[in-house]
Amino acid sequence: MDAANPLRRWLLVAGLAAAPGCHTGDSHTLKADPATPPPAQTQPVPNSARPQMPPDGPPPATLGPPAAVLPASQLVPAGVNQTSLSTPAAVAPPLSAPGSVAPVREIKLDDKPRVKVVAVIGNGNIITDEEVRQAVRQRMEEYVTLSGSEREAREQEVYRFELKHIIDRELIIAEMTEKLRKNKKDAAIDDIKDYAGRQADRQVRDRRRQAGCKTDKEYEEKVLFRFGLTVPVLRRQLEREAISQEYIHSLVKEKQKGAVGLAQVRDYYRDHPGEFSGIDRLKWLGLFVQSSAFPSAEEARKYAENIRQQAAAGADFVGLVRKYDMGFSKNALGAGGWVKREEVTAVDLVPTLFGLKAGEVSGLVETPTGFHLVKVFDREYAGVRPFDEKVQTFARAALIGRMQDREKEKLADDLWRKAAVRIIDVP
Repeated sequence: MDAANPLRRWLLVAGLAAAPGCHTGDSHTLKADPATPPPAQTQPVPNSARPQMPPDGPPPATLGPPAAVLPASQLVPAGVNQTSLSTPAAVAPPLSAPGSVAPVREIKLDDKPRVKVVAVIGNGNIITDEEVRQAVRQRMEEYVTLSGSEREAREQEVYRFELKHIIDRELIIAEMTEKLRKNKKDAAIDDIKDYAGRQADRQVRDRRRQAGCKTDKEYEEKVLFRFGLTVPVLRRQLEREAISQEYIHSLVKEKQKGAVGLAQVRDYYRDHPGEFSGIDRLKWLGLFVQSSAFPSAEEARKYAENIRQQAAAGADFVGLVRKYDMGFSKNALGAGGWVKREEVTAVDLVPTLFGLKAGEVSGLVETPTGFHLVKVFDREYAGVRPFDEKVQTFARAALIGRMQDREKEKLADDLWRKAAVRIIDVP
């Protein structure tokens, strides 16, 4: 709920959602448009590479921004005077407020280049080459397999996109900060930063766990190192993105009421079947009772049956596994990742597993070595998923995401025209 969100609450109290001069777009009803690219979290990819929609709704945010790439000519929004982007040594004139920013290309300490500046916003907010390249490296799978001039061209396209994305983000945050100060809500700025920081911390923890890492150091060494990142760098990126996205959310909050109704959700579901196609897979956890640990197979059966009754009565299955399992699941934290039928190594359990629904616990499955008890934690079926509550939630989030993307684009284009943005150097 918004009341529990300090950032959003401050924005509403400060009146920023209805502040004059903010672009909020037209108030017409939003229709699903197959020709319009979906938002970042639902951007289509070829079917061969498309990740399937998780049953619990939209997929979590990935490390990198959307895969779309702007041509070099579109680094500066349409209608804004183009800066010189092709000559590395050129210092571009300011787009507005002439003379407000002194020409700068590098910050030097002891006559040695330390930080290369590629853009300056206003009178002091600098964008460094390293900041942009950190974002570019997070998308290296898009160009690392290419070679020669093709790879160089693709990497430059990604660089230009990420530079514009960072400038857009900083312009939006500056706009929000200025409006809060004008509304005498200076204390809100610290509250917003604290909230966004907590959100960033949570996302870092979630990503670290998903990567199977126990500490930040391990996460840096095994995952972030190849992107040239550290946890503090990633955290700052996530924090700035959270602030920007919440401000955009506040601008479209009132508009989205009634604009994304059941009819629009159903249209989106109908027009984007590929986004709602599932495969036959599940998440599960098993508990094994070894017959040789008992005087007889019957004693082992009675022991396993007692455990099954506890599970059937609602006992925590993970807790039962930790207490009673005699196999390899004892130290499991819960269900593993998604597995397809052919990926289940315990072939004797496949018929039982794929006969269960999400949340169900099996009866005892006897094998030559003992007795198994399995639980399916989540389940996805092959084919287009039914128009159920989870699908509707996913489709509604996709439509709202489109509204926010359009609002962000309008606002960013307007801020580019009003602000003093200077492009210093682009590869």
